[in-house]
Amino acid sequence: MIDITQIKPNSAPALAGSDGTKSGWITVGAGLSLSHDNVLSTTAVTSPLKPEAELLQGTIDGANKIFTISNPPVANSQVIYLNGIAQWSAAGEYTILSNTITFNTAPVPGDILVAQYWH
Repeated sequence: MIDITQIKPNSAPALAGSDGTKSGWITVGAGLSLSHDNVLSTTAVTSPLKPEAELLQGTIDGANKIFTISNPPVANSQVIYLNGIAQWSAAGEYTILSNTITFNTAPVPGDILVAQYWH
């Protein structure tokens, strides 16, 4: 059984039709559909986008707040991790412009910075 609350991209919280019954299929993400009886269906998806996971480039010295990644990510596709904990641009923990990431607080020596994103 699939917990549909765990499916986030393009998801809908319910499958109820206008008459209150569960009917039809909804798209829950690229190549995924969910039926009225919670059957998940996949289809092949060809995408020019590529996933990336990499260490951020820059000096980690407690003063530097500016780091780079290899490619500009698709808007809002990035997740930046500081020591394995996701950081959120919406919470003001960092900003991103093209392939440059600027942290609100400078990482200190020993910190590990990782970016996951689509480009």
